[in-house]
Amino acid sequence: MVSASRFLFMLVVMALLLPAWSGDNITTAEQAIKRAQLFVSKVGWTTTAKPVAAFPAPHGFTHAWSVEYPKRGECNETVMLRIDRKSGQIESAVNFGALNRLPAGDKVTITTAQANAAAEKVLALAGISMQSLKLSQSQPECHTAPPQDQQWSVRYQRIHAGYAFAHDSVVVNLHPLNASLLSYKASLRSPVPKSLKVVITEMDAKKIAENYLAGKGHAIRRIASAKLLIVQPNHYYEKTKPAARETVTRLAWVIHCIRQHEPIRLPDGTTKAVEGDDHFADVWIDAETGKVLGGMACR
Repeated sequence: MVSASRFLFMLVVMALLLPAWSGDNITTAEQAIKRAQLFVSKVGWTTTAKPVAAFPAPHGFTHAWSVEYPKRGECNETVMLRIDRKSGQIESAVNFGALNRLPAGDKVTITTAQANAAAEKVLALAGISMQSLKLSQSQPECHTAPPQDQQWSVRYQRIHAGYAFAHDSVVVNLHPLNASLLSYKASLRSPVPKSLKVVITEMDAKKIAENYLAGKGHAIRRIASAKLLIVQPNHYYEKTKPAARETVTRLAWVIHCIRQHEPIRLPDGTTKAVEGDDHFADVWIDAETGKVLGGMACR
């Protein structure tokens, strides 16, 4: 078995030998395929399928190329990637064959240090800078029930000027026995906010959130947390929303509220109160102006 120190040394050497991606625009299918082949070969994925590129990528990703290695008659062996057209960064990659060949059970032999080093290597190959990322979690996770495909997930939050983005993140899923890449996804496209002023206090933000939700008919049991995060306004609670999604971000107080459950009506016509913390409502309060920017809630 390779020791942890030797494993880390091998990854460092491999990283030094990796050719850096130039960052050129990916304007043709040939360039997209070449970029995909470089990533696939360096992460150690093997496939006999010929890659096929398409632009724009499906499901509304109009900024990106989709590259697929289809295995005719063997959809569970397909390799898929999404590549940013302007930067050449790999936004997502998944090896369905590797996922389907995971060993049964929950055995894990890699260490946290090995997993983190392997994840950083993947980010370098994908063209993602570590400067704006903060490690938020690194641990084994089961992705099915019963647990039969244990993976090691390394998660990063995107940071700007010390503040985390609410929804920009990176997830690297690794093999639990050898730290090889299984899948990878980066969501880092939100613009940075123009202002980081904090005028509204936490106490005032909580009060604004409580009054706002009360006006929308949501009864609140308690406020669970309040965090300063960078958000993209979504006008979640408004009946009339902008036709297009806003392209700006704002520093906001994210107020996480626990809602009261609606009473259950019993067969005899009576009602019964329900307890629990699974009903929530988040309200995003602009940290500079106090304006409600949106949020999210369980229905």
